[in-house]
Amino acid sequence: MYPLYTLAELRHIEKIAELAGIDLMQRAARSIADWISQHYQPNSPILFACGTGNNGGDAIWAALNLHARDYQVILLIPQPIKSPASLKALALCKAEGIAIIDQLSLITIQPALLVDGLFGIGLDRTLSDTWQTFINALNKLALPTLAIDTPSGLDAYSGEIYGTAIKASTTLTFLGDKPALHQKQGMTLSGHVIVDPLDLPKHLRPH
Repeated sequence: MYPLYTLAELRHIEKIAELAGIDLMQRAARSIADWISQHYQPNSPILFACGTGNNGGDAIWAALNLHARDYQVILLIPQPIKSPASLKALALCKAEGIAIIDQLSLITIQPALLVDGLFGIGLDRTLSDTWQTFINALNKLALPTLAIDTPSGLDAYSGEIYGTAIKASTTLTFLGDKPALHQKQGMTLSGHVIVDPLDLPKHLRPH
């Protein structure tokens, strides 16, 4: 059994981990890349849908890792990145010549997998019509989908759906489990749930 941390506890973990010199985003990105490497062969086209914040940062760093492992990586970034850590990763992706697009119509190959890095566990509001339309279009692709932390649009604690949500086949969630991933609609949206504690040192875990 994995622990169920509150959102406040997770935010505290992030702060103390940063102070301890532990880069949780890098660990999450490596976890994502490792999972994909275990399930898809090198040269597979992997589509990363990236949001503007840290969930998108996890996805962009993971894409960079996979590019180094000879995967065909496509970054789909519909709105400008805001997170400083994400911007650093994006600059490296540009230097590597990774394909970066801002709309679905620009995809030229059939992806083997969609990685949902749009919105994480911090989402607490109804998504705009633009985001809802975008998520619905992603769902219509009917691709195998890996959600990062929680399917975008689903509140991983309350189970509320903020207008619409990604339909994932697998959800890779970090540090601790999330209750809504195992309840009612959340269970349907999340698919198979995997928890990666990211090797957080024991003394940094809430008691």
